[in-house]
Amino acid sequence: MNVSLLLRIICLVAVVISGGLYFQIRDQKLRIEDNLTQSRIALQDKLEETASLKSRVLNAEESSKQMSQLADEEMAKSRGFKEQFDDLSKKANEAIEAQDRSEKEVKKLSAANRDLQRQIIKLDAAVPPQNWREQQNKLQSRLLQLEAENFSLKKSLSAVGLSSSTSKESFQKTPNRPVNSKIPVGSVIRIGPNGAFVIISYGRQKGAVEGQALRILRDQQTVGLVSLTQITNDFSIAQILSSTNTGSNLSVPDIQIGDSAHLE
Repeated sequence: MNVSLLLRIICLVAVVISGGLYFQIRDQKLRIEDNLTQSRIALQDKLEETASLKSRVLNAEESSKQMSQLADEEMAKSRGFKEQFDDLSKKANEAIEAQDRSEKEVKKLSAANRDLQRQIIKLDAAVPPQNWREQQNKLQSRLLQLEAENFSLKKSLSAVGLSSSTSKESFQKTPNRPVNSKIPVGSVIRIGPNGAFVIISYGRQKGAVEGQALRILRDQQTVGLVSLTQITNDFSIAQILSSTNTGSNLSVPDIQIGDSAHLE
């Protein structure tokens, strides 16, 4: 065989093989480049997803901090409310104890008052006429003192808001002519049952005398006239001469505790 022909055949075969290898390498290169492109895209997506997750984590941490602060504030408020509740409970207990003590004192004073009234009744029958007035004045003085102490205790009960004082029925009043303002000599501290009498903080030390007439005022308006019947050093019992009451129950005077008493 001719050597040159053999060489040509070999070269031709080599060229064919090289062409096939070239196309194979090119296809493989294209596939690799395509894979690299897809890998880059996937990597970019992962990076973006990672950044999004990181942002969410940061937001969650910030929200967690805010929730913790709110929780701390609510806990502080709860502690403050508990302290206020404990303080109010303590004050309520103290007020209840004060009420109990005051009620016991009122009961004692009421019992002493009843005893004095019984003694007065006994003296009416047992004491000789010449000593009756002196004994009655002493007992009446003590009675008025007890009445004043009883009034002070009830007033203190009303100040703490726990006393259950009996409300009195109010009646419609008719206008009265205004009276010139004067310095009061005392005030009404007690009203007897069914308006039988009034007790006034005006006694001998201030110049009170039996039979003296006083005008009872409220807001510079006359609400009644009274006459002193029994007098002690600090207090007086007065009979109601007239009242401005025009309500349905005319037996109940319009005079109230706290009204001022003026010389007529």
